[in-house]
Amino acid sequence: EEAPTGGSAAEALRARGNELVKAGKHAEAYDVYTEALRACSLAPADSHHVFLANRSLCALKLGRLEDAWHDADAATRLAPGYAKAFYRRAQCEVERGLLASAR
Repeated sequence: EEAPTGGSAAEALRARGNELVKAGKHAEAYDVYTEALRACSLAPADSHHVFLANRSLCALKLGRLEDAWHDADAATRLAPGYAKAFYRRAQCEVERGLLASAR
């Protein structure tokens, strides 16, 4: 049996993180998405922006607004067409009281 490639390992971790988010286990999901980001550094980073946006959601739920904003912002830079990343960044800005920049 072949060892999973970085890409397939990252996708498996993403799926696990998604399950944890659905179960409300945001701290565990945050760690799993971090592992996914490390794994995708071994393969093409097609999903890197998704992992960042997902980890941003977890950080937001954990009250780690600065971390959440940085992940969302990085996701917007990697994939300027990925609307979810902009939504996450705006959520962070609203939570931080930066309503003018949340547009």
